[in-house]
Order: sequence, then C-alpha cells, then structure tokens
Amino acid sequence: MKTTQLQNRNFNLDLLRIIALAFIPGVHFFLHTFFYNQNTEGTVMIIFYFIRNLFLLGLPLFILLTGYLQGNKQFTISKKYFLKITKFLVPYIIITIFFILVDILYFKNSYSMGKAVATFTTFKNYSWYVEMYIGLFLLIPFLNMMWSCFKKTSHEVIFLCILVSLTLLPSFVNSFSVGSANFLRSDKPALAFIPVWWENIYPITYYFTGAFLSKHKDGFKLKSVHYFLLFILSFAVTNAYHLLRDYGTAPAIKGWLYWNSITLYIPAVFFFMFIASLNFKNVPTPVRKVSARLSDLCFGAYMASIIPDRIIYPIYNEILPYKYQVLGLPIVVLLVIIVSFAISFVADLIYIGSSKLASKIFRKNKE
Repeated sequence: MKTTQLQNRNFNLDLLRIIALAFIPGVHFFLHTFFYNQNTEGTVMIIFYFIRNLFLLGLPLFILLTGYLQGNKQFTISKKYFLKITKFLVPYIIITIFFILVDILYFKNSYSMGKAVATFTTFKNYSWYVEMYIGLFLLIPFLNMMWSCFKKTSHEVIFLCILVSLTLLPSFVNSFSVGSANFLRSDKPALAFIPVWWENIYPITYYFTGAFLSKHKDGFKLKSVHYFLLFILSFAVTNAYHLLRDYGTAPAIKGWLYWNSITLYIPAVFFFMFIASLNFKNVPTPVRKVSARLSDLCFGAYMASIIPDRIIYPIYNEILPYKYQVLGLPIVVLLVIIVSFAISFVADLIYIGSSKLASKIFRKNKE
C-alpha cells in the first residue's frame, strides 16, 4: 500500500472493522457448541452469556461503519458505480467455490450442477450478509440523495427516531406477554403495540445512524473515556434486562435480543463512538499497514469463516465435554479468525489476478 493511501486511512475505522470481524466468529462459537443447551445460571454461564451478547454487536458495527464511510458521499448514478459490486461479489464467488471444494474433498458430499448453483444463489450459511449487502449497495446512491436533502439537524434526528421506532423498537416493546403473570418470560406477546412490518429494514437504520455520526463527528465533544462509560452503562443495563428474561432458561436468541432490537443498537452506537474517538496518532507505520490489509480482508474472512467452523467444531465438541467448552473460546475463535483471514487472503490474490487479466484482455480487444 502506498504511503499516501496509508496516510489517508483512518486507523480507528480499520480497527473497528477488525473488531467487528472478530466478534462474528465469537458469536458462532456459541452457535456451534452446546451453549444453547444449557440454562442461563451459575457464574461461569452468566459471564459467557454476557460475552455472547457483546459479540452480537459485530454485525451492527459493520453496518454502522458502512454508513459512516459512505453515507455522506455523493455518487454518480453510472455503470462505473454499479460495477463496483464485483469487489465483494467476486470474492464471495471464489470463497463459495472453496466451500464447495472442502465439502466435496473433506466431507465427501456430492454436488449436482443444480446444487452447486443453489449454493451460490440461496445465500446459505453466513452469506445471508452478502444477500443483504447487495441490496444496500444498490440503494446507497439513492439513500444518500435522500440524506443530503435534510437541511436541519433536527430533521435528521426526527428521521432517525422514526426509523428506530419502526425497525428497532417493535421487537422490544412487543415482547411482553401482557396479561400474563410471567410476562417477561414469554416470547409470544399477547399484544403488539408497534407495527412489526418494517423490522427487516433495520440495516437502513444502522446505515443512516453511521451517516449521522460521521456528519456530526466534530460536534461530539465527549472524551473517549466518556463514550466508554456510556457503552459500559448501556451494555450493563440492557444485559441486566436480558438476564432477567433469560435466567434459568436456555439462552436463545429472541426478539428483544437480536440485531433489530434497541437493546443492541444503543450499546453498539456507544461502542462505535468510543473506538472512533480514540487517539491513534502515534501508531507505527508497520502496524497501520497490517491493520489496513486485515481491514480490507474482513469481508472475505466473514464469508470464509464457515469453512473452519465446519471442520473445527465437530472435532471440538467430540473432544471436550459441554460443561467445559466455553473455556476454550479464546483459542478456538482465534484459530477460526486466522484460518478465515488466510482463506480471504488467497481469495483476494485470485480476485486481483483475475481483475488484472480481465483488464488486460479488455484493453487488447479494444485496440
């Protein structure tokens, strides 16, 4: 990476993307072990319950970062912009090919042409994020046009409040079983106070929130320690509520504890602001280079993490009794992250090589 490019990069944002990526395999650790087969009680289980909930912030951080970086740009509606979709579609295709090869060679599964095509187009496993991001990418120029029309900060705040009310509040407000003696323990509420139809567009809410944070970053005067305290406070309060609901039961992902919930949105925003506000002016150049490269590989690593997950966890579950599995979290998650980055690195090399070859062929034909 050239020196000028490195100087123009924000180390805080690279760090945020890497942290968000690390949180994703962390969440999947609990998914692939026996965590969800145990009740939420006892000191160790409660500690790891809170760690799981911290890791759930990974996806909101990714989308907040997209809005922060892209939300205040003006894009020309042209073929050039829409062709940029290949920057994440091609790596997705390459990594999916890796997935199929591992499935055939390691797991001895057979593939027909239809099954192979369906693996790309049904966006199974962790690639639902690609399915979501395709739509977000296509909408970004038009979302930004709408965002640029707001001339007053108060209008932006009202707009964000409406989005939060439509997409993030229903899963929380509607989660109470009104009229039941045990109204906190039911995920089938008797009444719906807020319409739920708009819940699935929660990525738009995170996107515009990121755009708002970027646009007004100079107006936020709090110190990093204050953002950290706000994050700790919001995380403590929301997770005390989560624990109150889940204590003594299996820690399932339910409406009030999901990416379209206000209880994840608030701590995610404060965590984002905390990392973004840190002073990293004296970070050595080699560290900046490594962080920038890892940041660029995060999208591919997210997609690729399904491969080590499928190989590692069946072995891990067989070796270690479920009562002790959570204790191996740091080692297993770190291993998954390393392998995922390695796969993403290879996929990126293939993508770069194929792009150069395609450009060379295009120029030659044009001549």
